[in-house]
Amino acid sequence: MDLKSSYLVIVDRSIKGADSDIQSSLHEHAAFHAYHAFESLGGAFCASVNASYPRGSHKKKLNKFVKEARRYRNSFHYEIARLAIILASTRNETLYPRESLSQSYISPRDSIDIISAARLVKSVKGVCNRVQRFL
Repeated sequence: MDLKSSYLVIVDRSIKGADSDIQSSLHEHAAFHAYHAFESLGGAFCASVNASYPRGSHKKKLNKFVKEARRYRNSFHYEIARLAIILASTRNETLYPRESLSQSYISPRDSIDIISAARLVKSVKGVCNRVQRFL
């Protein structure tokens, strides 16, 4: 399997995971799976245009995806940039507790509600469909 196809398998499995998580009211998991699908979509996109895709740094991956999408001036590059901003700020909140102003901690499950998670998954699915038609 080539690199692009490998990333697309991850995209598909992450979207399926996000849908399942929404049905199970695991909204923080759904939001993270949406993030993972989007980040993997960036890998598939970069592989399809023969651009390197960074390993490790999540911020660098999202920035590279945005940069390459903008470079090709496709019809979805604004949506990719918008989602990259949203998902970058959501990722860690859906994985780790964070300290609140009252010095207590906010659990990942309390960092995003089910409606917001479902909207995020829907937005990521939409851009995944559009980008995959481009690939």
